[in-house]
Amino acid sequence: MHPWDRGQDSDRWTIFRQSNHGHNTLVIDDQLQRASAHAEIIEFADRPAEAYSLLDMSKVYEGQATSVQRRVALFPSREVLIEDRLTGLKPGRRVRWGMITEGTPGSLGTPIVELCQRGARLTLRIVSPDLCGWKVIDTATASRMSP
Repeated sequence: MHPWDRGQDSDRWTIFRQSNHGHNTLVIDDQLQRASAHAEIIEFADRPAEAYSLLDMSKVYEGQATSVQRRVALFPSREVLIEDRLTGLKPGRRVRWGMITEGTPGSLGTPIVELCQRGARLTLRIVSPDLCGWKVIDTATASRMSP
């Protein structure tokens, strides 16, 4: 198959930047998302105290989880909350969320890390689950990022 083919088994998805492995989204057990599926915005609010969108990504992760929803909220404090709710995961499944950035991280392995880039700072905090920590994976050499 050719890299421009968008079928599930296409070589296209072996290219890091084309698959979910190279984007700021979930990867469940190092699997690809469903190529033909789409996420739907199922709720939206633009209130001054909290603007948010809620996406149902269940079809995108069909066969990996029963339900996958992502809520992205923006607050006046300039904080952003990215909340992923997954149900129906089989025991032992590994879920990873990645962020592609050129920022330089501070201490790793803890639920809080600060990224610095050209004088700007961004603090990332894992709220749940407990016992999770940040780590760096070099995307320059990764064709796929393993958990």
